[in-house]
Amino acid sequence: MHIHDRQGNTVTIEEISIPSSRCSPETDWKKWVAQGAPKHSSWVIYDIDLQSGQLLRYYSFTKKNWFEIPDTDHFLSTLLRLTFVKIPDHARKKIGKVSPVADDPRNFWQPKMVVNGQFIPTVFFDAWQAKWPKDGGELSGKTIEMYLPQDDEAYLSYFPYWLQIKGMIGKATIRIIDSGHDLQSIKLFPPSTIPNFEITSV
Repeated sequence: MHIHDRQGNTVTIEEISIPSSRCSPETDWKKWVAQGAPKHSSWVIYDIDLQSGQLLRYYSFTKKNWFEIPDTDHFLSTLLRLTFVKIPDHARKKIGKVSPVADDPRNFWQPKMVVNGQFIPTVFFDAWQAKWPKDGGELSGKTIEMYLPQDDEAYLSYFPYWLQIKGMIGKATIRIIDSGHDLQSIKLFPPSTIPNFEITSV
């Protein structure tokens, strides 16, 4: 995911997908993009209204076409509309066996932070949670738990470094394996003309 641009309340996100079996966590993502993202399965760009979470437009470089994607079918669009509350310390996940004492001395579990391929130690995160709306989808009514760095000025915090969906069968997590600055896209910004989608009744 590449923050391509931001104008006011509108953010433009470029998203390239690749199966994990076709890459490795040690991939140099800047070089990968510069080389045309070999073995990628999808390459799209879209605008999102940060206030409403609405998906404004969606263009596929892979299919070379504009698409109309319902907000309910776009994970990030719904995620931005959720109201997250901070998880109190007593309810946070901790490392190690449960302590028998009332004042549990165990450390909080923290996700791993990697920036430009380098592991950054001693970064502290806050945990947040929210309920997915009951929209009839696979995530309907599920609890979403995410982790953001406490120091949002020193570290990138526009997307959770760890996101877990509770109530799913098996593991349902999203984690950032690398992050950084100054990635340059080789794609030109898609046509500025937004197609008109007309609905006619018969």
